Amino acid sequence: LPKNFYEVEINHLIYLIAEMLEKLTKYNDQITLTKENLTRFHSRKAPEISIYDYLKRIVKYAAIDKVALLSLLIYIDRICKRHRMFTISSLTVHRFIITSLTCASKAMCDSICTNTHYSK
Repeated sequence: LPKNFYEVEINHLIYLIAEMLEKLTKYNDQITLTKENLTRFHSRKAPEISIYDYLKRIVKYAAIDKVALLSLLIYIDRICKRHRMFTISSLTVHRFIITSLTCASKAMCDSICTNTHYSK
């Protein structure tokens, strides 16, 4: 990999982030889920689409750039520090990804999409 993140191909960055999130969700899925742990990010069951395919799809259709992708990792760190009961698991990761990338895109990217576009 290049020394600077902006020199990395976006597909490589997607792969690295997806791998990290896969490992994190696999680890956190071992934590017993209680009512106190439930958040608005929790789905009833894990989505069928892999984290990697989900990230690729979002980047393809929503024109997400590298900075927004990297900010996803910062958002994970921040929310987990502020809300100790929140974990990135197979039940939360997809909703967290789309929420984080929507916020990051609107804050940092030159071209943004509407919420309706992101939801598709």
